[in-house]
Amino acid sequence: MLTPQAAAGIRALHEAGIMIAAITDQPAIRCADHAGADVSHVQAAVSELLQREGVRLDGWYSCPHAPDEDCLCRKPHSGLLRAFTLEHSLDLSRGVIIGDTTSDIDLGNRTGIPAILLATGCGPDVDAPTRRQAPYVCGNLSEASANFLGKEGLTEPDPLPGPLGSINSGWL
Repeated sequence: MLTPQAAAGIRALHEAGIMIAAITDQPAIRCADHAGADVSHVQAAVSELLQREGVRLDGWYSCPHAPDEDCLCRKPHSGLLRAFTLEHSLDLSRGVIIGDTTSDIDLGNRTGIPAILLATGCGPDVDAPTRRQAPYVCGNLSEASANFLGKEGLTEPDPLPGPLGSINSGWL
C-alpha cells in the first residue's frame, strides 16, 4: 500500500523533469535464506502500485551490506547516490534527498545536498539531534516535493523532542 500523497509527490517531481530513485540499505539481501528475493519482491510490488497511479521510479539502488561491513554504498555513504547520478548523467548539486531516516539526513549533510526529513515511516522515531540536523521537515512526500519545487515554504525542524507523525513512507 502506498502512503497518502506518495504518488502525487512523485508525479509533481516527474512533471518538473526530475528523476527519482529509491536508495535503500537492505542487508537481508545477503542472507542465505533471503537471497535478495525479498528486495526484488518489494521493488516489484511498489513498482506495480506506482504504475497503477501512473508514476514510476527511475531507479532502484540497494546496499546489501550489514552496518559493520563499512562499505561505500550503505547510507550515509554516497556510493549508490553517485551510481544513480553517473548512470543518468545528473548534476548531484541540483538534487534533493527526501527520506525518513537518520542515514538519509546524514547522506544529505555529507554530500551538501539539501535533505528533507519526512515525518512518516521511520521519521517519528528519528532522534531529536537528527531532526535538528535536518534542514527541513515535511509531513509527506507530496508536501516535500512541493516544497522542493518552490511551491510552498519549507518547515524548519521542530526543536522539541516529540514525535513527528505516524504515517508509513518510503525514501526517494
